[in-house]
Amino acid sequence: GLLSSASRRTMRMRSGAITTVVSTTKRFATYSPHVAGTPRHVRVKDLKARIAQVSNEIEQHQRELDGLWSELVDVEEALDVALNSPIEGGVDPTGWLPTEMMLMVLLHVPFLGACGRVCRRWSALCRDVHRENTVLGMRWSSYNRGLLTPSQLFEYTSALSAIAVGPNNTVCTGSNDCTVQVWSTVDQKCLRVLKGHTDCVTSVEVGRDGTIYSGSEDRTIRVWSGDDGSHLATLTGHTDSVVCLAIGKNSLLFSGSEDSTIKVWKPIPDLTGRSFVLEHTLIGHTDLVWSISLSPSEDKLYSSSEDTTIRVWSVANGCLLTILEGHEDAVFSVVVSKLGTVFSGSRDGTIRVWSGNDGRLLRMLSYHEDSIESLLLGPDDEVICCSFGGTMVRVCTRTGRCLGKINPGIHIYERAIGSDGRIYRTLTHRCECV
Repeated sequence: GLLSSASRRTMRMRSGAITTVVSTTKRFATYSPHVAGTPRHVRVKDLKARIAQVSNEIEQHQRELDGLWSELVDVEEALDVALNSPIEGGVDPTGWLPTEMMLMVLLHVPFLGACGRVCRRWSALCRDVHRENTVLGMRWSSYNRGLLTPSQLFEYTSALSAIAVGPNNTVCTGSNDCTVQVWSTVDQKCLRVLKGHTDCVTSVEVGRDGTIYSGSEDRTIRVWSGDDGSHLATLTGHTDSVVCLAIGKNSLLFSGSEDSTIKVWKPIPDLTGRSFVLEHTLIGHTDLVWSISLSPSEDKLYSSSEDTTIRVWSVANGCLLTILEGHEDAVFSVVVSKLGTVFSGSRDGTIRVWSGNDGRLLRMLSYHEDSIESLLLGPDDEVICCSFGGTMVRVCTRTGRCLGKINPGIHIYERAIGSDGRIYRTLTHRCECV
């Protein structure tokens, strides 16, 4: 009570300063990372301990995982032995059948699960069939869903009117500018341009030795070297446009024309390159010949025509063997499967399947809403059916079942298929690959 108010104010100020200093010191001690025992030091210590613990757990789980993989391998081997053991301790019931024939048999079976448990060979073949059908089916489905798009290979200045797949990653095309082009499918470059025709090139084929054959509206067929593109021969004799070509063994050449005939040309090698002599002229169609195809044994030639028929000819003597009738409009395409079954596509919108032995109509397929422009025989003996509207349908040659469908919604002009199953198609000036 004896202190003045001024003295009391001074003491309060000093007391507050001391309190502030003490508080600040406590905060520094609490949060400074350099002081042992602070929360940050504790957190670092905890994290290091946790890292060590997790590392030990990872090593332990890895050891467990290795053990599980080893156990899984043993179980799978035991399961494989169990599933592939012959039934009733017997032998493969189809051991006398070649593998290729057995694959064809299994392709008829809608459910492969039971077949895969018969014996080791059947199990392996069923896995191959299932894998192939699944992968190809998914690929075609991806195109329809927009997950895959055709790859553009090249573009040309003139409209492309014919296409064929050559060896060594090449594609040959014919165009309205009277030339044949050879393209690389690797770098999409034009390797060479073959000049000589005087009108639109309407058909191109590549022989087994790489020789290139081209037919034209100038009524000629020209033969070119597959090595350097040099001109080897010019074949004359047709009185109208050459529409289609086919090459058999020993380079025997067949040509179909708007003059309603098919000509058979036999090669005669000479010092200047290659000459051809006309061996037969097949007369019988009453309108232009759209397509020609050889049987697997190459003893028969099939031709389809605007006159709605398919005619079967003997390659040996050129005689007409039989006529396949049933289509209601022009037959644009005909192909023969490896088993000899004949497929024909028509403007009437149907695909008809015929016996290669006696010409009987086996079945009629209707997978398209418009005319069938072309049929392609795939490397796995499936038929690719292509319509005017661009739709492509994969058909099993043994059962006639639809295995896949692509609907691009645009008109495709020409198509060809390679030995790897890739489909090359032309859209006016450009070429795409599916």
